[in-house]
Amino acid sequence: MASRLSYSVSVTPIFTHTNSEGPDSDVVAADFGKSFGGSGVVSSLGFGSGGLHDIVAYTGAAHVIVDALPTPTKGLFLRHTGLDETGAATAETVTILVNAAVLCILETGCAVFIPSPLSGAAITGTISSGEVKVERAVFV
Repeated sequence: MASRLSYSVSVTPIFTHTNSEGPDSDVVAADFGKSFGGSGVVSSLGFGSGGLHDIVAYTGAAHVIVDALPTPTKGLFLRHTGLDETGAATAETVTILVNAAVLCILETGCAVFIPSPLSGAAITGTISSGEVKVERAVFV
């Protein structure tokens, strides 16, 4: 059982410069001028009642990812595996909703971590079409 959870995020806005006389080059977008990031640690972590980790296949309309987050929930991790139910590659997107409000849209391979999410919140996902396997972890 883990005793703490360490997480970080980094985002870099990229501009691709097209070069007619050689290879294209990627640079940090001038209108932002830098990368963005942050990190944190959630302590007193347990894997008790309500904690879980698995990969679940979802299809079509809204499906429950987590019925109600336990009290307290120290973190929620969701990742689009890029695979369908059969293990074949898929480009379908997954829209993540918290209490019926859209949180984000995950494309293939994308993930989101939410530290200390709202306890009791219902987490659902809607697939653009077809089937997608979603990795989920609830840390309590």
